[in-house]
Amino acid sequence: MARIKNPTILGAGGGNAKPEETKTIALDMSGGDMVIVPTSGSVLTQVTVQKPSTLVAANIKEGVSIGGVPGSLVVSDVHPTLYTPSISKSSNTLNITNHSSNGGFVAGFKIYSGGTVLATQSSNTFTLTTLAKGKYTIIVKAYATGFNDSDASNSIEVGVYEFLKVLKNATISATLSKTTSGLSVSFTVAAASGYYLPNSIRVYCNGEALAVSYNPYTGAATLTSLKTEYSGEEALALTTPTLSLSGDVISVSGSPLATGVDIYDGNTKVSEESITPEVSAQNVIIIEAEGQATPKLVAPAVTINGATLTVVDSVNGSGDVVNATSYDVYDGDSVGGNIAI
Repeated sequence: MARIKNPTILGAGGGNAKPEETKTIALDMSGGDMVIVPTSGSVLTQVTVQKPSTLVAANIKEGVSIGGVPGSLVVSDVHPTLYTPSISKSSNTLNITNHSSNGGFVAGFKIYSGGTVLATQSSNTFTLTTLAKGKYTIIVKAYATGFNDSDASNSIEVGVYEFLKVLKNATISATLSKTTSGLSVSFTVAAASGYYLPNSIRVYCNGEALAVSYNPYTGAATLTSLKTEYSGEEALALTTPTLSLSGDVISVSGSPLATGVDIYDGNTKVSEESITPEVSAQNVIIIEAEGQATPKLVAPAVTINGATLTVVDSVNGSGDVVNATSYDVYDGDSVGGNIAI
């Protein structure tokens, strides 16, 4: 029988037996699957993966299981609602005041009229004349990520108006593009070269005449406290049209609201034509002014104190009529006298 001196005992794998080791590691899935390897030259007999203290049902959404731990956390879809802002109007600007309890969470404001969003912005001011002409009931809501929009602010009724200038032999100093209700608007009328200032001007909107303060000596005019809307119950005479002839074609202009014209040969009507209005009358403030070829004196105001009759300029309030050199005193339709001044 042969004998083997000092034999080497092989392990199950056919090699030298390796030392055994155990490991305890913290769970870390941030890089994906965890791969656990033994120390070089050793074999693992036991691995313990520590359960994080936060891996509990209360931290896992209900219906979701992580690592064999079913969740019990009920997540609500209800978000907090922002506090309500307030609004005010100054000139043609809408001012928005954020509620102090909203802190710095508010991202911006949604501006509405009649359920329609007119604008969404982060600014606390909004220029109302950027809106199209028309009537608006303005409200504002605050918004922010993670919050429900606030309730509607107080409401403000606003009329937005465009200006249309119908001028003959005259100009207006101001640009006059748009304005809003509740404001006063001032401008100055000037006569074209070779003409005199209009004795009066006419201003109207939505079919209703607007009160205008006008000085025919200086051309200064002011519209005060424009209303939000007009009834349009007063019938106004259309502006006298201007005709031009090119070959055998007659062109009509200068009466922007007209929908048709009657054409006459002397006093005989020879044609009736439909035309397209230059503008829609809704929320358009039309200013009519025509420079005069011959200056016209302003009608005076008369007061009587006892037996004394006093003539006062109805524009400047002075003791006599500006530019007038005399006036006729009437009894009905009969001239009762002429007095130089």
